[in-house]
Amino acid sequence: MATTAGTSTPSSPLPPPLPLPSTASTLWARVLDHRGASTGNAITAQLPSYAQFTPQDKTGTSTRMLLHDTHARLEVFSERANLIFSEIEASKREIVRVREDVESAREKELDTVAQLSMFLFSFRAYMLVIVVVRVLI
Repeated sequence: MATTAGTSTPSSPLPPPLPLPSTASTLWARVLDHRGASTGNAITAQLPSYAQFTPQDKTGTSTRMLLHDTHARLEVFSERANLIFSEIEASKREIVRVREDVESAREKELDTVAQLSMFLFSFRAYMLVIVVVRVLI
């Protein structure tokens, strides 16, 4: 028994992997399949069962998907930003309106105070005249 420990030889070697068909040939096989039975069956028979319908340029496809997703997110962001900016403009207009109302109310109050002070001044003067006249009489 001349076996070495830790080494084993495979009993049956694995077959080499079959190359994947190109996307274009797979696509044309499907397109031609519905046109003619003889041509389509011949091309379809050449395709292995594990043929996938994935693009060969995965990096380019991923980039396009990311760009599309980014574009969609930017559109949503733009809509939200426009809504916020329009609300800010409405708030500014409301603040200006309230400020004008407060200034108007302040002016009215100052006019009222001025009128009352004039009335009180004239009333005091009138009372002073009455007192002076009574003292003199």
